[in-house]
Amino acid sequence: MTSKIKVFLNVFVVVILLSIALSISDKAHSKKNYKSTNTTYWGLNTTTVEAPEGKVNIYLPDDIVVGDTISGTVVAEPYGADENEWNENSDVLNGYVVDVVTPDKKLRESKVGVNDIAKITIPAAASTALTVILRDNKGKTITKNELQVFKSPSAFQKPKEFSIPPIGQAGRPLEIEGPFDGSLDTTSLKIGNKKAKILAESPRKTVAQSPRGPIGQVDVELKENKVVTKGKINMLSINLSAPKTTLLRGEETTITLRVKGLEGLSKENFPVPFEVTNLTPQVIRMSGTPYNSISTGIEKDQVKGGQWTEQITAIGVTPGHFSVAATVYFVSIHNIKKNMNKQEFLAWLKSIKDMWNQEISDINKEEKAVTDKDEKWPDTAKARGREIRRDVLKANLLKLKNIQYLPLSDAKGITDLVLATVSMLELGAELVTFATDLLGYQDIPVIRISTVLKGLGAIYKAKEYANILNAIN
Repeated sequence: MTSKIKVFLNVFVVVILLSIALSISDKAHSKKNYKSTNTTYWGLNTTTVEAPEGKVNIYLPDDIVVGDTISGTVVAEPYGADENEWNENSDVLNGYVVDVVTPDKKLRESKVGVNDIAKITIPAAASTALTVILRDNKGKTITKNELQVFKSPSAFQKPKEFSIPPIGQAGRPLEIEGPFDGSLDTTSLKIGNKKAKILAESPRKTVAQSPRGPIGQVDVELKENKVVTKGKINMLSINLSAPKTTLLRGEETTITLRVKGLEGLSKENFPVPFEVTNLTPQVIRMSGTPYNSISTGIEKDQVKGGQWTEQITAIGVTPGHFSVAATVYFVSIHNIKKNMNKQEFLAWLKSIKDMWNQEISDINKEEKAVTDKDEKWPDTAKARGREIRRDVLKANLLKLKNIQYLPLSDAKGITDLVLATVSMLELGAELVTFATDLLGYQDIPVIRISTVLKGLGAIYKAKEYANILNAIN
């Protein structure tokens, strides 16, 4: 065999192997599992896409109206057991592209890790949906999500002045209402002399990712174009601790709850709503209540040194690890819902109910996929949290069943109570799962519910309407 023939055969073999490798790569790519979820909390409409390489979070405001100028951000969270794997996964995610489109046109294209979703103007003739599309580096569509676009600008009054909220949580989104221009480029926020990243903005508000510290009452400086607004805010943290993390049947342990950062909070912002939710009722029950949650309000005279502390007893039902979520939140009037007429309100509520029904269906499909394989639904904190969330969504959908027959103000009140309950369960993905060898505490997120009425009193009033609605049902 001549040397030329040998060279040709070697090249031919290399080409064949390369073709096989590319084919295998394409097939592997097509079998990648992607999971997409959409939530509307903390003033954000958040689309999260889970890929094998990590997460992509797409943040837009939750009050998009036709004719608006809005902005958002795209944040990648690559996975990786070490720096090399993290860098490789980061490179993959940073090749993804986000398209924001209407049925008629593409409004914005943003590359993950390179640029944000900057200054989209929603056409006045836009439909009631905005589609967010995530594509891979080859242009293949990974996921599509529709976001609601409201068509009644009159229901969305633009605030005349900027309003710094009295309470926030370190490390969590913070919503500030005001006359914004919808552009990230003209807005900046400092909390305790630390810069907060702006996540999304509409003409009525901006939402920023607050820094993890400091905790307590701190100075806030907001700049919108040439307008500077200064104020004070109490940044809170919630800690849980327990001497035991696994209980036998009948065994007891004490869970200590601590809320820090309350010093200097003015009297009118008390009581501060607080709730503890048992996410593993098959493992433990909480003493003093037949239910899986305990609600209370933190009173000003209960705060010592800027800290509130409470203890609850957990009693073992069956042997195992337990999971508990604790939530403290500040409630404020949502400018959108506050000004809605009944038709607009019921249409808005329908979109939320449709989203919940879809989530229930997704959880049912997940469970069925497992049981069809003659396997048991996993006994993990995440699986148990999903079960509890499904049950809560079902129960609250029943509460909203005949809400259209109530007076508008009453309907909004009971909806606020339902939204508050569901928002707390949204924290299930971030619940505290006590590790067997951990005796310290874990941070719990504080919810900032932008869609509920101001004050704990309003929530208590809504509970009265809940009893009426249950009677109707």
